[in-house]
Amino acid sequence: TIGLPFDIWLRQLVECAERDDDPDRFLRDIGERLCQALPWVVGGKWSPVPGADVGSGAFGTTSPHMREYTHGPLALKIHVRHALSPVLIWHLHLLTRVASEYYLAKWRARALQQMSYLRAVHETGARVTHEVKNLLQSLDGLCYLAETSGEGDAAGLQQLVRRQLPQIGRRL
Repeated sequence: TIGLPFDIWLRQLVECAERDDDPDRFLRDIGERLCQALPWVVGGKWSPVPGADVGSGAFGTTSPHMREYTHGPLALKIHVRHALSPVLIWHLHLLTRVASEYYLAKWRARALQQMSYLRAVHETGARVTHEVKNLLQSLDGLCYLAETSGEGDAAGLQQLVRRQLPQIGRRL
């Protein structure tokens, strides 16, 4: 045993995942818990692999002994006090794999939320632009009628303007 049963680690991982929506803060918190739970882990660092679009950060301290794990677009470097046995390397790989999956899910959720926000802003802007165009066309039509009408059309034009201006005001 390495002193950290897998179910306890998963419980801590889920607690951190539920508590925090920010992927980088989540990974830092879970890394700090890993340092507290496993005395042979002193710190870590994560960064995107070349060409990937994920965050980066660090927790704990560095040491001369380090293991690097790559899970999809995320590269994790775990600093340990001493060289690890193959069993500990495998166990650490499993722990980092689970944490990476949560991290990447949080990263994708945040990216999706940002895309949804941008889409809503774009759609709102498109609707406002369309409505402003319609208002300007209405005003342009009224101006054209005012310019081209003669003295005999003044009463009719005045009635039209009185009907149209309140509607334009409501639309504004």
